[in-house]
Parts: sequence; C-alpha cells; structure tokens
Amino acid sequence: MKDEALGRELDTLAAKIVKKQTLDVPSLDFTSKVMYKIRLVNSKSSTAYVPLISRKTWGIIGFGLFCVVLFPFLMQDSGKVGVWYFNFEWPQLQLPNILDRLPVILISDTLVYGILAFTLFLYVQILFLKKYFDDRF
Repeated sequence: MKDEALGRELDTLAAKIVKKQTLDVPSLDFTSKVMYKIRLVNSKSSTAYVPLISRKTWGIIGFGLFCVVLFPFLMQDSGKVGVWYFNFEWPQLQLPNILDRLPVILISDTLVYGILAFTLFLYVQILFLKKYFDDRF
C-alpha cells in the first residue's frame, strides 16, 4: 500500500518536472560553428614529425666518423702519430672445447621427422590461436 502511494507520488513529481523543463534549442549558427571547428582540426596535423636526431647532429656524427676513418691514413707517414693504431693487436681468448667432451648421441631419422612435425604443428596452432584471440577481442 505504501509502495503504491510512493510510486504514484514519484510519478506525479516526475511528470511535473518534465512539464516544467523546456527543450534546449541550439543557436542558429550551431552547425556552421561545428563544421568550422572540424575544418580547423582537419587542417592542422595532429602529430608533427620531429626526428630524434636532427640533420645537424647527423652531419656532425658523420663528419666525426669520417675524420676517425681518415686520420690513420693521413698520419701513416708520421712515426709518432698513428703507429699505435696499425700495430694494435687484440688479445686472443681461448675457450676450452666443451663439445669434444660430450658423448655422441645418435638420433634416428624418424625422431628428427617427429620433432620437425611437432614444431610445424606447434607454429600452426600458435598462428590459429593468435588469429582467434585477435578476432575475439
């Protein structure tokens, strides 16, 4: 009983509020203003391309590399400058050959074909699952 009375009161209140409200009417030049703003947005580039390294910096880097490469050839006749560059030897690092100590494992052709087929089917399944989940989300 109370619920029905409360519901009727709310309905009458809502009806009064809706009757009092007027519709908002846009201004006469609303469409032209919106179209003007759209044209402005389209005319401006949203993101301007700015390279991380400018042309001037690339020029300086290129000139520096050119000088580094050309320096030893120009100073080759001088006994003091450039000798260290041509006579420099890199130290050789000798690692023990671990593969000689491992036992030789013979693998049959059937096992190789099985591993290759398994790998192929695994890649195919990954591609299908990726496509499935990309389409799903």
